[in-house]
Amino acid sequence: MSDRYRVPKRKTPVRIRIAPNREEVISIFLAKVSANHAGSEKPLEFFNGSDEFIAAEAQAGNIVFIRRESIDVVTIDFDGELEGIAVGTSPIGTDLDIKESIAVEFADGLVLEGVTHYQLPEANSRLGDFLNGPPLFLPLYQSDCMHLLNKRRIARVSFCKVETPWRASIT
Repeated sequence: MSDRYRVPKRKTPVRIRIAPNREEVISIFLAKVSANHAGSEKPLEFFNGSDEFIAAEAQAGNIVFIRRESIDVVTIDFDGELEGIAVGTSPIGTDLDIKESIAVEFADGLVLEGVTHYQLPEANSRLGDFLNGPPLFLPLYQSDCMHLLNKRRIARVSFCKVETPWRASIT
């Protein structure tokens, strides 16, 4: 591998789903220092970044470039480091901190249920406001993992009751 593609970042494995029946494990490179908060860059920040293509390492060890919008779902297994992830920031506590139990359906029939978490100003704090605005990926927490769902690939979202308790704190 050429040195010009090496980046001084932390390598993190994730599973991505690009199309039905096309899922693969890749490693993404997260910044050691986040531009948005104290600590390192989180997967949610990375996938909600502005670059059209993301650099990743395939399982074979080669570098690949994946168009961000082509990704349906990113799955990250929980570890202590991923706890405490939120979508937005709340400057001076002005935004509402909202958690909703939802079922998300993709056009190919894939349905994922879990809890999403977002922060928006009170005047625009409905789930519909969050789905229709930025960022591109929304988090969906389950008992053992977090999915990042590309809002442009979602066919339907409904409220549901999530039976499975989840162990990660998202506050």
